[in-house]
Amino acid sequence: MREKKAVSMRDVAKAVGVSSTTVSLVLNGRASEYHLSERVQKLVVEKAAEMNYSPTRNRKGRRRLLISGLGDVYMLNHSGIMMDLLAPLTSKLESIGWQLTLTPLSPEGSFGVTTKMLKQSTAVLIPSRGGTTDMAKDMVKLALDHHVIPLVIGRLYPDIDAIYFDSDNIATGRMVAEYLYNLGHTRVAVMKGISGDDHSELRTRGFADFFEQKGHPLPPEMIWGDGLYWVPKAYDLTREKIRQGLRPTAIFYVSDMMAIGGLYALREQGLSVPDDVSIIGHDDETGLIGLEPGLTTIKLEVGDIGTRLAAVLSEMAHTGKIGKMQVLCPVKLVERQTTARAKSNP
Repeated sequence: MREKKAVSMRDVAKAVGVSSTTVSLVLNGRASEYHLSERVQKLVVEKAAEMNYSPTRNRKGRRRLLISGLGDVYMLNHSGIMMDLLAPLTSKLESIGWQLTLTPLSPEGSFGVTTKMLKQSTAVLIPSRGGTTDMAKDMVKLALDHHVIPLVIGRLYPDIDAIYFDSDNIATGRMVAEYLYNLGHTRVAVMKGISGDDHSELRTRGFADFFEQKGHPLPPEMIWGDGLYWVPKAYDLTREKIRQGLRPTAIFYVSDMMAIGGLYALREQGLSVPDDVSIIGHDDETGLIGLEPGLTTIKLEVGDIGTRLAAVLSEMAHTGKIGKMQVLCPVKLVERQTTARAKSNP
C-alpha cells in the first residue's frame, strides 16, 4: 500500500491562507514576538491538529535554510522583497524537502545567529542594507568558515564567494537621470543616503555621470548628503539647502523615505511638487501606497528570481561547492504625480 505523504508546514499554511513563516512562528511558540493576532494563532494551531501535522525533526542529511536578521528582512519588505522574493524562495525549497529556521528578533548590531545554528544549516540568508553592511560581511565569512552557503540580499562583496541578489545601482541612477533629462530638467540635485554605502554611492554616480555626459555636470553643491535613508534627516537637509538659495528643478532621493522628508520640506518652504520641483525616490515602498501626490520612484521587478535562487541553492548544496553568483534584479521607473516637465532651469 502506498504510504500517505506527510503533511508539510507548507500544506498547513496553504489551508489557513497564511505564509509558511507565519505557521513556523506560531508552532514554535514565537508568535507574540512578531505581534501575530490571537485569531491567526488559533487558526494555525487548529488546522495543524486537524491535518495531523507533525514538525519534522532536524536530522542528518536534511537541508536547512537559516533566515537571519529578521528585523532587517522586515525592513526589506518595505520594497516588496519579502513577498516577491522570500516567499517563492522558501516555498520552493520546502517543496523539495528543505527545512526553514528563523532566528529570533535580535538587538541592534546582531543577526541573532549562533554557531550552533550555522552548524545545523545548509545555507543562510543574510540581509544587507545601509548601516549593516560590515556586520553582514562578517556573517558571510562566518558562514563560509562552517561551509554554509551564504545568500546575501542587498549588497555585493566582490572578494567573497556567495550568492548575491541586488540591482544594478549605477544603471538605476542613469535611468532616473535620463527620465528627468527628457522632461527638460538640467539643474538637478541628488541626495545620498550614507556616504560610503554602495547603494547610495552607485546610484549617485550613475545619476551624476549621465548629466556630465550630456554637458550638464552636477556642481558639488547639488550633491547633498547624508540623508541617512531617514525622513527627518532628509527633511532637515532639504530645508537647509533651499534656505541656502539652492533651487534645483528636480531632486533624486536615493530612497523613498528620504523623498518623503524632502516633500514635506519643500512644501514648508512654499514650493509646489511637481510644479516648482520634481522629486523621485527609489524602492517603491509598500507603506507609501495612497500617498498624495503619488511618488514617482524606482521599483524592483523580482519576477521569478526567488524560484531561481532556490534552484541555485539546491545545486550548490548537491555539489558541495560554494561559488560566487550574482543575480541582478531588473528595475522599472514608476511614474506618478511628483514629477513633471521642467518650467525653467534658473
